[in-house]
Amino acid sequence: MIEERLTPTELEHLLSLMPADVMSVYSGKAHRCCCGCSGNHRYAAAHRKAASKHRGYTVEDKEVNDVQVRRVLRILQKNAGTAHGGGGHFAVVIGERLYVVYLLPARS
Repeated sequence: MIEERLTPTELEHLLSLMPADVMSVYSGKAHRCCCGCSGNHRYAAAHRKAASKHRGYTVEDKEVNDVQVRRVLRILQKNAGTAHGGGGHFAVVIGERLYVVYLLPARS
């Protein structure tokens, strides 16, 4: 499924995001599923409880990485012109990598 580019409003939303708005991120091989078999999900420490509730089981210590959350958010914002998504997530493919930012449910 090919998603269209962001609308001007969605683009503005992406560019205004701060790390505190991000629940989790994904970095993995492009054109594959995002279940974790071809990449990694990392969670913001501040939103660990919300992320655990959202996915239905506990986010473990090894899955929490604020540095990776900030890194993926920066990558998305730097490449916002080719990003897609909206609503609860934003994503971009760069080369053979897919980067996804998942927002807090209340912030989406």
